[in-house]
Amino acid sequence: MHKPFFDDKFPFLNQQSFASFINDLIQKSLSGQNALNGSNMAPPDPQSISQYVSDILKKTLPDSMNSFAGMTPQASVSGWAAGKVQFENFETHQSVITRFRAPANVDPQDIAVWVGAGEVKVRLPDGEEERNPLPRRVRVEDSKGVYKDGVFEIRMPKETGDEFYREISIKFS
Repeated sequence: MHKPFFDDKFPFLNQQSFASFINDLIQKSLSGQNALNGSNMAPPDPQSISQYVSDILKKTLPDSMNSFAGMTPQASVSGWAAGKVQFENFETHQSVITRFRAPANVDPQDIAVWVGAGEVKVRLPDGEEERNPLPRRVRVEDSKGVYKDGVFEIRMPKETGDEFYREISIKFS
């Protein structure tokens, strides 16, 4: 009597095969082996986990976004802008935070920063401007910036739903 094709390819099609598979996994795990490939288990190494995530991101993201792969996740990160200034965008529940370093050999006090509802604009002393699109619309009037330890940090409160519309006065003639 031959074994059905599906028993080899899909071991979970019958209850007995599934129970046997689970029992095998439990026994291997209890004996200190990797349940899936039989090798000895070792505690996960944070560096190898980081490298694994980085490799997955490199394989799955388009080339234009591969700079994400080298980033350390700390919050909801939206991206890097290309140019002299590298921007990081983070989101919290109430704010969008943009961080960037001053380019080498530039006095930070000579850098001008503007916040718009959808982007941060930076002007360098040589007149070059860099723009950083924001992941959400922000309230420009409540935005604040600080420079500390070589890093500019701009905190911008997110707009709430009712701020997308503003009542305007109508002139009746």
